[in-house]
Formats: sequence, C-alpha cells, structure tokens
Amino acid sequence: MSCPRAVPAESEVVRTVSPQALVSFEGNLYSVSPGMSGMRVTVRQRLGEDYLHIATAGKAAVARHRLASRGAGRTVRDAGHVIALERAVLAQDQDPPPAVARGAR
Repeated sequence: MSCPRAVPAESEVVRTVSPQALVSFEGNLYSVSPGMSGMRVTVRQRLGEDYLHIATAGKAAVARHRLASRGAGRTVRDAGHVIALERAVLAQDQDPPPAVARGAR
C-alpha cells in the first residue's frame, strides 16, 4: 500500500493592481510591471516558501518576490519594474508643452 502524496498548502488571493503598479498582500506591497494598473492578478504563496508569485488571470507569471514579514508595511520592488516605471513616467513628461495662443507675447 502506498502512502498518499503530500499536497503543498497554498494561500491564493485575487487582487487589483494599484495605479502605482503595486499589489497588496498580507500588509505589504509588491511591484508588477507598469501598465498593469487596474488589472486583476492572482497572488500565490506556498506554505514554507520565502517567495510570492503574482500571475495574470490567464496564469501568466508577472512577478516573483521574496516574501516580506506579514504586516511589515514594506514595499518590495523588482529592479526591472522600477526601471520600467521610471521610463513610463519620464515618457509622460516628454509631452510637448501646450501651444502658445496666436498673438500672445
């Protein structure tokens, strides 16, 4: 007789990405790629693992972060997400200035 196979326990919740490209989980914030604001994502953490996994509704992985202590109020950011967010913000600042009205001096 074989022993039943152990199934790892997981915590899985659905969250909405904030305008700052952050996802809340157990009192902390975790980054995702900019442009995901307002999207629904699944946050998964396996019991005993030190990592948090974030995926789209279609199960595409978008982030993996080291888990912060529950309730620590930390913001955990991936370096690639920070660079992409900075580029997105700078691109918005590159809009041409408003046109000066004709004849205004």
